[in-house]
Amino acid sequence: MRMFPSIVNCCTIDWLNPWPQEALMTVANMFLETLEFDGLTKERKLKLSECCVYVHQSVEEMTETFFKNLKRRVYITPKSYIDLIEGYKELLKKKHE
Repeated sequence: MRMFPSIVNCCTIDWLNPWPQEALMTVANMFLETLEFDGLTKERKLKLSECCVYVHQSVEEMTETFFKNLKRRVYITPKSYIDLIEGYKELLKKKHE
């Protein structure tokens, strides 16, 4: 049996489906609940969660535009979303200090 490695190397399966908005909000709320500093109320944490969801969904939309224009795929994964939230938390902590 003969193998064709170039076929395997050039093929990918897209197993990643977009997360629903409710799931994105749940994850953001979970990660942001440990964030504490003066003036940070539950309402503000909720707004921060909504902001994270908006940014993530905007990036997902732009990946489609990128694909339409350049015919190249960019994948946004759950890890990308978690990294976004963690990075935002670090930025908020630094700015607060």
